[in-house]
Amino acid sequence: MDRPTIVCLCGSGRFREEFEQAEFDATLAGKIVLTIGCNTKDIARDVDWQHVKPMLDELHLRKIDMADEVLVINPGGYIGESTSREIAYANKLGKPIKYTHQVIAPNPEASGEVSDGFCDQCNERPATHTESHNSHGIMSLCDECHPLESTPEPSSILRNTGDKT
Repeated sequence: MDRPTIVCLCGSGRFREEFEQAEFDATLAGKIVLTIGCNTKDIARDVDWQHVKPMLDELHLRKIDMADEVLVINPGGYIGESTSREIAYANKLGKPIKYTHQVIAPNPEASGEVSDGFCDQCNERPATHTESHNSHGIMSLCDECHPLESTPEPSSILRNTGDKT
């Protein structure tokens, strides 16, 4: 048997049931599934999430490093800040990215447009900002193309392996 495809699930922890279904489906499809190990949306646990969240975010980037592909769990087209960073990182690595739902501009009634999830300016990175422009209608921009934002590089919290990714 060839090595199974490794898929990393990304998305908001608020979609716990959708994560469980995607993990179930991918496993039955013969894939190795890497997913969130600690759900920071889990209010039942007594953990100082703000203290550990940077480490958990970094750990998830290492899972993306290990994966052959990424599946974004995004019911309703929702993609939050952490997930946007993970998508940008996976894009930078050239990982194939699939979405469970179509990525929709934040106010589709006003724009009448559906975004493909990528920046309208560079067409390389995931869009994280949607703005109205008189001459261009609604534009979706990534952090790097948005004039007030920049995407930080992954920290070196877990980089003790000598890996230069």
